[in-house]
Amino acid sequence: MASQANQPPLRAPASARSMRELLGPPALLFGENAYDFDRLLDQIRDALAPEDAIEDIWVRDIADLQWELLRLRRFRSAVLTAAGPDALEKLLRGILRRQPDPAQIDGWTRRQSKALKQVAATLKSADLAEDAIAAEAFVSNIEIIAEFERMTFRLESRRNAIIRELDRYRDRRDERRSRRAPEIDDADYREIPIPKKAAE
Repeated sequence: MASQANQPPLRAPASARSMRELLGPPALLFGENAYDFDRLLDQIRDALAPEDAIEDIWVRDIADLQWELLRLRRFRSAVLTAAGPDALEKLLRGILRRQPDPAQIDGWTRRQSKALKQVAATLKSADLAEDAIAAEAFVSNIEIIAEFERMTFRLESRRNAIIRELDRYRDRRDERRSRRAPEIDDADYREIPIPKKAAE
């Protein structure tokens, strides 16, 4: 996440701040910061509007899981980006039938105009486009990507299960409240006769 060092700290309501203190700070890795997490947590709080401590805990769990999901997406993208130079080298070696120029691969990695044109021309000679590099990077790391997908599925399942449990919890609470509410029927009403003078 981009640094937000110059941003003012977010100020949550007093009850929310006390719950955050109780649950502790988020588990952040290098490159991540609390400001981004707090923005995510506040948006989830606004959407779910927790009414008690149990719901507050679930909201925090949802935020933690969603943060991990966002992290996995970044990791997946980083793996594919890092695999790009090796994937390009493999493709060029297959097309040229020789070891490609390392300077050209380095220039392509740095997105230098000359190297990009040279690589595009070489790929075009084999009826390939730059997408072939991404595809090769993906295939070369398919096991890692598959593990990311499995981890993503597990995190999404846990997040969705908490949201479903939150809905059930609220339904049960609303049902208890409705049972406690006094029932009013016609027997609670009686007509009050209006005095004749008042009617006149």
